Amino acid sequence: MGGAGARAWIGALWGGAMPLPVAFWRHAVVYGFIVNLMATLAMLVLIAMNAPGWLALAVHLAPLPYNVLFVVGVWRSAARWPGPPPWPDAARVAVTAWFAACLAL
Repeated sequence: MGGAGARAWIGALWGGAMPLPVAFWRHAVVYGFIVNLMATLAMLVLIAMNAPGWLALAVHLAPLPYNVLFVVGVWRSAARWPGPPPWPDAARVAVTAWFAACLAL
């Protein structure tokens, strides 16, 4: 994906223009899981190699901008959801809990 394509999907996610299922399942759950898992594994490798603590912490927190992006995207997509009423609130609660878990783990 080129620079323009990346900017387009980031803008669509940030602005809530993506359908709620895409924002939630693809960007928050699937991509969020992969990005945060990779950062956690890299952090653990750094700790095992006796790297400085600040470096391990920086690697652990590196996905934070993406995590903020998917939380904002899901919240804004939920505001535009035309479907049944329980789904936007459920998505907001779940993505907020997921964000907290990603920070803690």
